[in-house]
Amino acid sequence: MTRSSGLVLGGLLALLVAGAVLLAPPSNDAGPSFRIAGRGPYGLSEVAAGLRAAGMHVEERDKPTLGQGLAVIIDPHGVTSDEASSWMRSLRNGATLLYAPEAPDPFTRQLGLSFTAGGDASPAAGAAAFPDANVQFTDLNLQLSSRAAMRLPQGATNVYATDAGNSVAAVIAVGRGSVWVFADPVWFTNLAAVQVGLPVLLPLAQSAGGTVSVDTYHQSTGGRLDVLPYMPSWAPLVVLDGLLAGALLLVALARRMGPVRPAAEAEAGYLGDLAPSLADLYARAGELGAVTGPLANAISRERGTRAARVAEPLARLRAASDVRTAVQAWHDATEEA
Repeated sequence: MTRSSGLVLGGLLALLVAGAVLLAPPSNDAGPSFRIAGRGPYGLSEVAAGLRAAGMHVEERDKPTLGQGLAVIIDPHGVTSDEASSWMRSLRNGATLLYAPEAPDPFTRQLGLSFTAGGDASPAAGAAAFPDANVQFTDLNLQLSSRAAMRLPQGATNVYATDAGNSVAAVIAVGRGSVWVFADPVWFTNLAAVQVGLPVLLPLAQSAGGTVSVDTYHQSTGGRLDVLPYMPSWAPLVVLDGLLAGALLLVALARRMGPVRPAAEAEAGYLGDLAPSLADLYARAGELGAVTGPLANAISRERGTRAARVAEPLARLRAASDVRTAVQAWHDATEEA
């Protein structure tokens, strides 16, 4: 293993450890609100556990359409007009929906609902029976209090009414289906699972075939770009490690593979650059031959098999008796291709 490969491997291992420490959920994590995995006060874990204990099949649905059986949408965000129209078509074909919004949205507007101030509520006179679902709520004897209330469209049945005559729980028939609308999504969380959530959901789920699909598609206020809440708990760690590992790999590959490039060798004729000054220096000392002979031998070695092509100027260089002749012979020998 090369040093570069070892550094990359060490970096990946360190990244994996850091990611596991930073991204691993703590043991006391309450989980997301309005989701089955939520164990905190605003989660739905107790409601889901109660439904399953009663023999209901409970599943989460991460799609914008209504699921089979009883569709449950609690505290939705980002509902579009197209989605609302799709839900209305499903309801006309016989779907059953429990809807608990925190504020008006395109779906409540298509239902003809408007919102007003809430208050304490008690069973309404018109809530004795609902033939389409064969469910009676008057036996619950619940005392509900809500921050908001609804003004119902004509034909809707008021299940729980405030003193002002507005509704905090109602059923609206849509074609062959029905929408059970509640003004407060908190009633279906762990805070009120026993008092309200299970008493309402169990009979509705039984009448809808024993299947409950809980919407998760509309649980992000950031829209569909916020994908982390929809991924398994281990997925963000894998994604982050993969991205950073790829970045480290690109950094490692950015270096040219192989050994460091050695410095370029001296250009041919470098030693000859000093020939004129050396010749003049040795000529003054009466030893010109001490430089012309070795210089001619060096040029001959540089030329190798091509030395025969410069034999004549090399001979003149070796036989030169003055600086001018030696320099000219050296020049002819080095310039000869």
